[in-house]
Amino acid sequence: MKSILLIASVLIISSCKSADTKTAVGKEAWTANMHQLSQSVANLIPLAHDPLQFNDPNNREIIHQEVGRLAKFSHDLGTTNTQGIADPAMEYVASRFSADMQEARRQLSIGNPTYSRYIIRNATNYCISCHTQSDRGPKFLGMEADPFYQKLNSLDRTNYLIAVRRFDEAVLEFEKAMNSPDVALWPFPSLESVTLKILAVAVRVKKDPKMAERIITRMVQSKWAPVYLQMSGIKWREGIDEWSRAKTKPKTLGDAKKLISAAVKKQAESPMSRAGLIEYLQASGVLHDLLNDKKPGKDYAETLYYAGIASESLRELDLLDTSERYFETCIRHLPHSPQARNCYIRLESAQIAGYSESESGRLPPSVRANLDALKKLAETKGQPWLDEKRKAE
Repeated sequence: MKSILLIASVLIISSCKSADTKTAVGKEAWTANMHQLSQSVANLIPLAHDPLQFNDPNNREIIHQEVGRLAKFSHDLGTTNTQGIADPAMEYVASRFSADMQEARRQLSIGNPTYSRYIIRNATNYCISCHTQSDRGPKFLGMEADPFYQKLNSLDRTNYLIAVRRFDEAVLEFEKAMNSPDVALWPFPSLESVTLKILAVAVRVKKDPKMAERIITRMVQSKWAPVYLQMSGIKWREGIDEWSRAKTKPKTLGDAKKLISAAVKKQAESPMSRAGLIEYLQASGVLHDLLNDKKPGKDYAETLYYAGIASESLRELDLLDTSERYFETCIRHLPHSPQARNCYIRLESAQIAGYSESESGRLPPSVRANLDALKKLAETKGQPWLDEKRKAE
């Protein structure tokens, strides 16, 4: 018996060491891929913002080279994600990024640099989506700016600096933009988008109410900002004041749920569509931290559910359908549970609404089949979906 126990102990220890080794290797691969991506982004994105430089034959070689590198390393990033970061949306974002870079490379090869440039410019949204989620992540992405960076306007610079995690510089560049006449030439949605991104840096990454207050003050006082955005800023200040006065920092799932409830209430009571932005950003930061500290079970499934809700409300930051990844992961993580039922309802309504905007308005067969399978996983024994006597979950 002692011999059996000894052998079992050795096997368990060996297994743990093997798992630790795999995790370490995965994290090393993740870090290496992130470093390669950062170099390519730093070289390529400034070029993509200047049509003359992007179409200059002298830059053709470096553009082809860096697009190819981005396609490769973003693909590798997705395959190593399970050993790197536990957030279930990360692999999805990496695969989307890789697909776009492959398409950008194909467009270049068939002689369509204009569309390729458009894809590359939008690629910063993938970087920003990940890098503004929380204060976790590699800190080595801050690099010397590409020479072409100097030719970017102030808002493009802000986007670029956020994408490569040079957050303090991004805040300074945004403040400069608010006093720059070139902002008047930008469409209002672009100004709003950059404002949301830099606020995400202050709230989710820096967790600094003073920085958020400074950003909002600059925007509200800018003579280039539209009235609706300035009025939104006034509402956001209220959320920042409440945040500053709080005795403790939000850290738990319960804290995130309270913040989301407050955000929903504020938006219901205000004519401003983003009245609860600060609360949603705070809740989202807490939820991303909890996801990265993955602790399987009911709380994790519920964290996925609320992360999906927050992501729906912050879709300009977290990509249009990132929320769907959270809801699906929730169902698969804890099937046949109240959490899975709630996640399925949100997922089904989001996908039907999304495809209703298409020309046919019909769900593709593969999407319909996946929903059917998830619905079965979400069902709970003895509890029909339509039960009027059953309390709402």
